Amino acid sequence: MKNHLKKFILFSSLVVTVGFHWSCVKDTTTPAFITAAKKSLPGIPLNLYALVTTYHCANCHNPSAGPTFVGANMDLRTPQSCYASWVGVPAELTDCTGIRVIAGDAANSVLIRRLDGTCTPQMPFDGPPYMSASEIQQFKDWINQGANPE
Repeated sequence: MKNHLKKFILFSSLVVTVGFHWSCVKDTTTPAFITAAKKSLPGIPLNLYALVTTYHCANCHNPSAGPTFVGANMDLRTPQSCYASWVGVPAELTDCTGIRVIAGDAANSVLIRRLDGTCTPQMPFDGPPYMSASEIQQFKDWINQGANPE
């Protein structure tokens, strides 16, 4: 009887171990509903987000920074949060008023005026270096083409 109990315990342990291993194996394919959800979240184009990260914009525009957060309710940590913080959103500043990104109208978008120094302080706040004219032009082109999400 003790042999049967030992075999049962050994077999049960094996089943539990194998079952646990199978449950922990990561599926290398992303379920379709997750992929669809990620694609449906609007975000700025990746080439523009690369500039946001190059100039470390999320260092200041980052709600998780706590008391050092000076981003005027602007979260630039992801392409999606950039889009949500910019497109159609009023600027909450006294020195530079308007809409941050007006789809189809780069000239009147606060984002462009902040980047090119028309509104002060010019961004990035800790510049220079500031974005070059060709880098700012990429933002202008995107806005003038409708500020469509990627």
